[in-house]
Amino acid sequence: MQTKLYAISISTVISFFLYQILVIDTNIKQPTLSTLTPTPPSSNELPEIDDKELIALFNDISQLEPHTKNLGKQPLSDKTINIFTEVESDTIEEKFLAKEGVTPLLTVNLDKEKIQSLQVGEKIRLPLVGQVEYESIINEKTRHNNGSFSLLGTLTNYEEPYSVILTQGEEYSFATLSTPEGTFEIEAEEDQGYVYAVNDIDNAWIDYSKSDILTP
Repeated sequence: MQTKLYAISISTVISFFLYQILVIDTNIKQPTLSTLTPTPPSSNELPEIDDKELIALFNDISQLEPHTKNLGKQPLSDKTINIFTEVESDTIEEKFLAKEGVTPLLTVNLDKEKIQSLQVGEKIRLPLVGQVEYESIINEKTRHNNGSFSLLGTLTNYEEPYSVILTQGEEYSFATLSTPEGTFEIEAEEDQGYVYAVNDIDNAWIDYSKSDILTP
């Protein structure tokens, strides 16, 4: 009988002390908002953007030279020869008119002496006709019986052979530039000329509503 009472007393004491520790003991502090570790911000949250800084950045970009904004710009050789200079359209003499119905992309001056002295293996810088500044290497130079000559080249830094053909006569010069952005033409009288997109010429001069099939 005493053994049973002793066992009951021991179990009662243990239960009492556990109750004191887990429930009654006020020294054990429950977590509160002030004691919780703050949750770091989610990585999906968008960063705050200062409107003034964004406007200032846009203004800086808009003032850059056109070729500095080209993401696809190819590195040009230090020895690249510049034979074209972009000029304002009102500097062209009135007698040399642009193609009818076609708006030129650029107006340029040609350095005829540099063009005449170009040799195979030399590189020339092409007019900035699109979003990329292109460079061509001269692969062939041919003189014709009428005194004119032609330069045949290809764009550098491209696996596909984009062709460049420039023909210069005593008075007129013509060029065709094939690039990844399209094909362009240059027509010049003496040292002044216009640069056109071939697509613009086709759209102005070709009536696509008519069939190109010959009917007997």
